[in-house]
Amino acid sequence: MINLANSTRTKQASVAIIGRGKTRKYFQYRAGLHVWAFNDNAMTIPPEQLSGVFEVHPDWDTRYNGIIGCEGYVEWLQQGHAFPIYMLVRDNRIPNSIRYPYPIQAGELFTSTTPYAIALAIHLGYRTIELYGIEADPGVEYAGSRDAIYYWLGRAIGAGLEIKVHEECELLKAPLYPFGYDKTPEEQIEIAQKNIASWTRYKESAERKINR
Repeated sequence: MINLANSTRTKQASVAIIGRGKTRKYFQYRAGLHVWAFNDNAMTIPPEQLSGVFEVHPDWDTRYNGIIGCEGYVEWLQQGHAFPIYMLVRDNRIPNSIRYPYPIQAGELFTSTTPYAIALAIHLGYRTIELYGIEADPGVEYAGSRDAIYYWLGRAIGAGLEIKVHEECELLKAPLYPFGYDKTPEEQIEIAQKNIASWTRYKESAERKINR
């Protein structure tokens, strides 16, 4: 793990934020560690290890229909759990749901669930944030989340938190400016193709939402 900043806070324990990316495999639970997960990914973590789950999508009861790997998630949400389920608006159908407690301010960036988790970790006084599987890989749809993630990581560091990210995490990878300077022409073409594919998926996703 790479430490992006040294901690000066001592209020709360460390929290691990778990995503689906390739560095998820480096997560190892230990006693005293708080663990947060997102959406249906939470079902892949032993419930006794979870400290919180984020479900910020208002259409949670329909958006996962027919998605492979999400079977049973909606029913799982509506069961009783020993941890809170953070939502933008509390839903009585989800017994453990609570309204997201961080007071969002105008101008703050929230483009995916990860920024909500980082912001809450700052708000609750954690001294360390560990990221596993939070990649925002430029070659996939979540690339659009990078700016907001960097924004909140900067806020966390400024607040004195220690940030731990595995060295293989895509968040730590970016082309050398001027872009492509350190790449061969073939590699530059490959990067351009990935960027085109990524934004094409974003466009298609936006069109599907418009046409619902």
